[in-house]
Amino acid sequence: PLNITVSPMLTPPGHLGIISQSGTLIAQTHRYLSQRGIRLSKAISVGNEADIDVVDCLEYLERDRETKAIGLYLECVRRIRPFLEAARRISPHKPIVAQYVGGTEAGARAGKSHTGAIAGEDLLSDGLFEQAGIIRVKTIEEIFLFGHTLAVQPRLKGKRIAILTNSGGPATVMANTCEELGLEVPELSQPLQEKLKAHMPAYAAFQNPVDITFHPDMRPISSILPKLLLESEEIDGLLIHGIVETGWAKQFKNISVGELLDVLRVNVGELLKMPRKYQKPVCTSSFYAPEDRAVKAFFRGGIPTFDSPEKAAAAMGVLYRYGLLSGREWDEPEPLPPVPEPALRILHSEVTTVIDEYQSKKILQIYGIPTCKENLVHGLEEALRAAEGIGFPVVVKACGPGMLHKTEKGLVHLNIMNDAGLKEAFQATRRKVKETPVLVCEMIKGEREVMAGMKSFPEAPPCIVFGLGGIFAEAFHNHRLRLAPLSRKDALSMIESPPFAKILGNFRGMKPVNKEALSSLLIRLGHLALHFPQIKEIDLNPIIIEEDGQPKVVDALIITGSTV
Repeated sequence: PLNITVSPMLTPPGHLGIISQSGTLIAQTHRYLSQRGIRLSKAISVGNEADIDVVDCLEYLERDRETKAIGLYLECVRRIRPFLEAARRISPHKPIVAQYVGGTEAGARAGKSHTGAIAGEDLLSDGLFEQAGIIRVKTIEEIFLFGHTLAVQPRLKGKRIAILTNSGGPATVMANTCEELGLEVPELSQPLQEKLKAHMPAYAAFQNPVDITFHPDMRPISSILPKLLLESEEIDGLLIHGIVETGWAKQFKNISVGELLDVLRVNVGELLKMPRKYQKPVCTSSFYAPEDRAVKAFFRGGIPTFDSPEKAAAAMGVLYRYGLLSGREWDEPEPLPPVPEPALRILHSEVTTVIDEYQSKKILQIYGIPTCKENLVHGLEEALRAAEGIGFPVVVKACGPGMLHKTEKGLVHLNIMNDAGLKEAFQATRRKVKETPVLVCEMIKGEREVMAGMKSFPEAPPCIVFGLGGIFAEAFHNHRLRLAPLSRKDALSMIESPPFAKILGNFRGMKPVNKEALSSLLIRLGHLALHFPQIKEIDLNPIIIEEDGQPKVVDALIITGSTV
């Protein structure tokens, strides 16, 4: 019971551990937390981390028996790999919520490739947290509210939520928030509705949400109806709004608190035991917190109570998110293979920091990453022979040293069907970039395009990025990031996340993507990046999904920080 902050503790110890890189969030929050019924097990301000850091604190709270959930306020993560390993080990057993405020666009502005432009610090933190099983939140308030909920409530085993209120507005708000967060508010069965009806006014709604509407008798909403709902196999969690006792007193001038309580007296003792008894979470909201006596009882009894219906529903959504995370199976990354000598020779021979497309693809092929067939040519006759060997239709591209963003510069000609078209494309390319080598490539057929890449950040392992591809790669912000080396499940978690799972599945009559082949591509891309730390960016865009579901890289770029 040691408190070395400047303000007194106002609540007994609890089960939420806090690690903060801001001292204010530890020293000045005691009254704020007490007004919301939030109790801490340990709270650690690491400051500038001159002696201990966030990783040390995570490992400490991992062993602390009183800590059931962990909240993090982060402005930076200095030891990224140990942080990932510690959090990934802890999060299946102790939920972790984190706010990260270091993400800006500054890192992205420095990128030369599409990958570099996409992969800023914010995407890095998102990817790091997802890979570690950490729930990212947006505000400091959410660290405390959602962390406390995770610390004191049972796990949510499904997504079917019952809503119990004494007002239609809060019921609707809760239902909408639940559905936005992927939860379900199912209509209750007729037998269960009949049980509820017996304890509700005739004008009440009982399908779900269960809304008794305004009613001065608090017994149904505080004990009878919660019991019927929680003991049912039809729901996994319960949201309640409107249990109030002494909070009503200030609304009336001509009646004493004692007289009012004779009508409104609430015994919530049974409700406090229900989450543990039925192993189902309960969250409540009240507009009379924290003064109301029933709300204070919830605070003491460990039922999270919020000052708005949306917050209560959002907390249930966090319980659902944690259920999905904690149910994931982790696997270890594949062992890093030896550095291939052919790749080493290519990188040793390069004198520019921007490796051209032809050499970049040679390196990819060495790592078993599938690319399109192509020939590098210097003259028209050579180009015609290359096209004959590959077979029409073909693609013609400029391929000079240090050449970036060829499509935007009009240096890519697609779907060339014959010699005449090839001649025209070759000459058009030469008019723009004289004496530059030209690539003649097979024209890959496929209606879906994705991209993959690598971006390096200071003091971080290589970061593998995956997302939608083509010329719109930077326009849509649906990208996922993981730190290398990737395990098979790391790679699959990127491919199977929204919206990629739908697009890459059995979509509009197209065959699903070969997930094994695409995940292998991502894993091998990580191996390449780990073998050569001097590589700063890799851009594989687009990767076309062929008609049989196989991915094939049709454009590639590797950028190094310096020559080898």
